Amino acid sequence: MAIDLGHLLASFGGGIIGAAIGGVNAFVMTGMLVLVGVAAGFFGQPQAAAILNSVAFGPVIAPHIAFAGGAAALAYASAKGLDVNGKDATVPLAKLNRPDVLIVGGVFGVLGYLLNSFWVSIALKTDTIALTIILSNMLARALFWKEGPFGTLPDDLKEKGFAGQFVVREGRCWLPWQKDFMQLFVIGLGFGLPAGFVAIATGKPVLAFGIAGAYLVIGQKPGFPVVHHVMLPAALAAQATGSVLMGGVFGVLGALFGELAARLFFNHGKSVIDPPSVAIAILTTIILFM
Repeated sequence: MAIDLGHLLASFGGGIIGAAIGGVNAFVMTGMLVLVGVAAGFFGQPQAAAILNSVAFGPVIAPHIAFAGGAAALAYASAKGLDVNGKDATVPLAKLNRPDVLIVGGVFGVLGYLLNSFWVSIALKTDTIALTIILSNMLARALFWKEGPFGTLPDDLKEKGFAGQFVVREGRCWLPWQKDFMQLFVIGLGFGLPAGFVAIATGKPVLAFGIAGAYLVIGQKPGFPVVHHVMLPAALAAQATGSVLMGGVFGVLGALFGELAARLFFNHGKSVIDPPSVAIAILTTIILFM
C-alpha cells in the first residue's frame, strides 16, 4: 500500500476541518463538491476527476476523513464532559475553544485515510469509505467511552435480552420521523426510484449521492429525511441492472437497513456509529456481487 505524504498531511487537516465545522456540515460540503465534480465532467473538464477523487472523496473533505474525524472529536469531547451531545454531529466543535478536541479529529482523519487506502489496495468489494467510517466510529466509542458497538441498554431493556436492542423510545432514536416500516418503505421507494433514474440517465450513480448530501444544507432540522443511504444504493443497483425499478427496491432496502443499523449501533450508544454508512457498506457489497 503506497502512502502519499501530501495526502497524509492533508488528511490530518481534513480531520481538523470536520471537527471544527461539525461532521455533518463537512458531509454537506462533500455532497456539494460531488455535484460540482460531476457537472464539470459533463463538460469534459479534466479537473472533474480531481474534484471528485482528490477533494470530495479525497483528504480534504471526504466522509471517512472529515466526517469520521468530526465524529471522533465529538466522542472525545463528550467523554471529557464538555458541553456537547456525543451523538449530535452537526455541532461545530471549534466553539469549545479546545485545540485537543480538534487534534483528535486530525488524528482520526489520518486513520481514515490509512484504512481506506488499505481497503482500496486489496480491492475489497464494498464501499470502502463507508466501511472505514464504521470502523473509525466504533474505535472512537471504544477508546473514549469504553463502550462496545451496541452501546449500553438501560436496566429495563436489559431484561428483554438482545430484543431490547430494537426497542425505540424517546431519547433513544436516530430519526423519530424515519423509524416506522411504512414511512421507511415510502421514503425508500420515493427517493430510490428517482435516484435510479438519475444513474441510468447520466451514467453517474454518484450524482444521486451528491444530491442527497448537498440538500442537507437546507435540511438539518427535525423532520427532514436523511437519504444518502437510500439514494446511493438505489443508483448503484439501477446502473448495475439497467432498471429504475431496482433503484426503488434498493432504495427501500437502504431505508430499512439504515434504521436497523440505528437500532443496533446508534440508539443506545454514547457516540456516533453512522447508520447510513452501515447500510451503504452492506448494500454496495451485495450489488458488487450481483
